Amino acid sequence: MHLLFLTMALAQAARSPVCSLDFLDYPLPSTAGSAWMPRDFLEGAVRPGLRRLQEDVCRCLPRRPSRWPDVVMAALWVEPNKGKIRIEYTVEQEKTPQIDRMLQCMGEPKFSVEPMPYKTDIVYPDGREEVFPRYPVLLYLNDEPRSEERSSR
Repeated sequence: MHLLFLTMALAQAARSPVCSLDFLDYPLPSTAGSAWMPRDFLEGAVRPGLRRLQEDVCRCLPRRPSRWPDVVMAALWVEPNKGKIRIEYTVEQEKTPQIDRMLQCMGEPKFSVEPMPYKTDIVYPDGREEVFPRYPVLLYLNDEPRSEERSSR
């Protein structure tokens, strides 16, 4: 029985604080000055994207915290009229087998949400409409970035 509690304590200790955040209550930036966004964009696209990002990162993190990347960058590509979201993950840190496995595990998820009516006002001379811009997200996994000296060990 004691071994079970020890194992559970160690498993919890190796989880990133990001995994225990509740993104339903996480404050999103104000929409003031963002008239280009569809109505309900933050709640309808960004919040579900953050929850999926959290699920993917927490499911795929390397076991040892010393192998975690400092920052995971995600780009939310939203097609508001279709209600489709694609997440593209990157890590700008020296690639290691653990980080490569983590990125492969996370993949490039695509999922659907409720469509958000949106009409762009940017139309090119050839009739092509502007693609909805990506929404960048930085997810910090470590409180303090590792120094180059420590990460090369």
